[in-house]
Amino acid sequence: MESLKGTTRGEDLYGSVSGVIERLKLPWCKLANVTTDGSPNLTGKKVGLLKRIQDKFDTLESLSGLSLFRALSKLDSVLGTAMGYI
Repeated sequence: MESLKGTTRGEDLYGSVSGVIERLKLPWCKLANVTTDGSPNLTGKKVGLLKRIQDKFDTLESLSGLSLFRALSKLDSVLGTAMGYI
């Protein structure tokens, strides 16, 4: 858990999440799911947190992790819409 000071744009959120993952030496390829409330700073198609994480996965060689992440992100979106959260 980390507090954010200032703005909470996708760039800010990604910087914080990325910083924690790298500081704790967690492998990105182990990231299996990200749950959001559907807000644009998290789900924006161009600069949201999820897009930035997908871009990070695109730079990794682990295609199986990328596919799993995209599938789980899509599932999150579908479930959120079905439950009226998005």
